Amino acid sequence: MTFRHRGFTLIELMIVVAILGILAAVAIPAFVKYMARAKTSEANQSLKAIHDGAIAYYGGHHATSGVDAVLYAKCLPSSVGWTPSAPPDGGQKFPAEDYQGSDHFGDQRWVALSFGMGDDFYYVYSFDNQAYGASGCNILSGTVVLQARGDLDGDDETSLFQRYMEISSEGGLHATGGYYKTDPLE
Repeated sequence: MTFRHRGFTLIELMIVVAILGILAAVAIPAFVKYMARAKTSEANQSLKAIHDGAIAYYGGHHATSGVDAVLYAKCLPSSVGWTPSAPPDGGQKFPAEDYQGSDHFGDQRWVALSFGMGDDFYYVYSFDNQAYGASGCNILSGTVVLQARGDLDGDDETSLFQRYMEISSEGGLHATGGYYKTDPLE
C-alpha cells in the first residue's frame, strides 16, 4: 500500500485566508481602541497628581512678602494656562526633558502644586483657579478646574478631561469624585 503525500487544496487555503481576514478585521480596531484607552490613563493620573498637590498646598500656611506680610492658612496658587500651549503634532509625545524649565512645568505655580512631567507625555494641562483673590490668595469661595487636553490620533480633534474642586464659603476644599470626559478617545 502506497501513500501519496498531498498538499492543501486551493479551497482549504482560501478558507484559512478568509478566517485570518475575519480575525484581523475584528482584532485590529479593538487593538487601536485599547491603545487609545491606555494613553488616556496619563490624563487621569496627572489630574489626580494636580488634585493631590492642590489639597496639600491648600492645607499649608502661605505668607505674602514684605515687612507687613499677611499669613494665609487656606490658599491655592493662581491659575496656570495650558502647559505646553497646545497638544503635540500628529498624536506624538512631548519629550519631558524639553518642558522642565521655568516657561513650562518649572513655573512656580506648578512647583507649588508639586506637579511636573518626568516622562514623555501626550497631554497639555491647566489649573484654573477661579477663586483667586486680588490680594494674592484665594479668599473667596469659588471653583477650581483641573484640565488635561490631548490629540491622541493627530486629527486636530482633542479630548478634554476635567476635575472640579470647590472652595466653600466656610473655607473647605471639596473635590468631585470623578472626571468629566469630553470625547476621550476622539
